[in-house]
Amino acid sequence: MQIGHLTDRGRVRELNEDNYLVLAAPNLPPEVTMLLAVADGMGGHQAGEVASGQVVASLNQLFSTGQFRQWVDYNPEHPDYYVAVLKEVLEGINNQLLDMAAQHGLAGMGTTATVVLLKGAQLFVGHVGDSRAYLWRGGTLQQLTHDHSWVAEQVASGALSPAEAYHHPKKNLLLQALGNSSVLRVDRTVHEVYAGDIILLCSDGLTNKVSDVEIGQIMSQQPNPQTACHQLVHLANSRGGEDNITVIVARLDHQATQVNVSGGRAVSSQPPANNSPTPPLRPKNWTDTDEIKRPTYFDNTAVLSTAEVARHQPIPNQPQQLNLTKTAVTFIALVVLYLGTAIAMYELGIGDLIVSLELGLAVGAGFIIGIGFSYWLFPFDG
Repeated sequence: MQIGHLTDRGRVRELNEDNYLVLAAPNLPPEVTMLLAVADGMGGHQAGEVASGQVVASLNQLFSTGQFRQWVDYNPEHPDYYVAVLKEVLEGINNQLLDMAAQHGLAGMGTTATVVLLKGAQLFVGHVGDSRAYLWRGGTLQQLTHDHSWVAEQVASGALSPAEAYHHPKKNLLLQALGNSSVLRVDRTVHEVYAGDIILLCSDGLTNKVSDVEIGQIMSQQPNPQTACHQLVHLANSRGGEDNITVIVARLDHQATQVNVSGGRAVSSQPPANNSPTPPLRPKNWTDTDEIKRPTYFDNTAVLSTAEVARHQPIPNQPQQLNLTKTAVTFIALVVLYLGTAIAMYELGIGDLIVSLELGLAVGAGFIIGIGFSYWLFPFDG
């Protein structure tokens, strides 16, 4: 197996908010051959690179030490164990990002995450966002992931053609990403792979500039994975390079694993914000009522304004406080109303004083009930 990898800032962006991870023996459990990941951060003001860097750092820690097993309540002997692993791990990292956003004022940050894990002849894929994983086999390039984007949904519904989606102004509008909400849908798939297959992971900085046909052509013409990465990044940059570009290419064969770094590990990641320690993963039943709410749709090239963040802050449930002053004034007004009604009825000759008092009491009771019901529906705000 040969693995090439490359990330580039592009020609326009000041920062590279992409991060990636390549793990191979001896930095994985014995049964796992390879783990690859690409994370494309968003949020601006370095929040994007913090988010994507946290994904890579956490994956590196969990899989190089085997700690991921502590967060998966599933039988390791089951054939789809690593399907559950990728789901639980990405959900746990999502919780880490929510913690970091709340602790360090990074509301609005987020990141895509596309992870592939090779065990024997099975390739397990976990995916959130619009970075992609591809399989090249026998001259055909197959996309293994589904973009969690607005244009992808429009294409799936028939509202847009693939060509229209490719040039659509809303192509960067994502439906979900890590760090966006505690409710997360992780796509998981399993694929059989064979010697000669090529696995490619990339951020949208590549696929926004280079078509699937062109990616397939480079895969078929360039046998060296590292050279293929350089050619793909160069092609995207030659067409403007408006976004960060990250590519990982892994060619599967019967040879020993070759990664162009020592020790079978390649990590491109940023430290957590303010050099703070990495928050621990939380159990899957974790809930947080103070979590920052963010919009369902957001642009992975834009930063939420302060007003937008404030608009999505949850309103705390405060206990209703009884205002004694308003209550006393209301009671006095009802007593005056009761006595005034009784005296008026007596003066008009409607009945003797006792009957007038009784009728006044009935009228007053009706007002009290009405006022009480109104207070229950619309309590005084103090």
